[in-house]
Amino acid sequence: MNASLLKKRKSLLALLLSGCTVAALLLLLIPPPQKYLLEDLGTLDRLITQSFADHGIPPGRLQVRATEVDSLLTRRDYSIQLARSFPATRVHIAIAQGAYPYGVQVKGRYNQDETALHLTLSYRNTLLRTLEMRFSDSAEPLIPSP
Repeated sequence: MNASLLKKRKSLLALLLSGCTVAALLLLLIPPPQKYLLEDLGTLDRLITQSFADHGIPPGRLQVRATEVDSLLTRRDYSIQLARSFPATRVHIAIAQGAYPYGVQVKGRYNQDETALHLTLSYRNTLLRTLEMRFSDSAEPLIPSP
């Protein structure tokens, strides 16, 4: 075998082993994300209102409707009218990041016909909260926070 080919193979093997070693160390040293138990659905309500407050929307602008699912669960459905320039994706991300430690999934669907973003918050296949953000040119303009 050619000496330069053997040298290249040894170099590649050394790189592969060092990469695997670094990956193993990272897995061992970085703690997993902290998980919390979702004991109170008010936690989700505070998360939703705080996410909007962080982007300059006072809690009074959110409209809330209660929907009785069964004798044990009443779901809150949120809706709000916003200016087209509002950073809805940032709010979606903030809610999803805040809900993640509780095991709550946040899914979004944008409807171009209605110009609305629909978010659903579910826990173990149970729909807990919905949020509808409708966009229009006539909504009062907002100055998003950085």
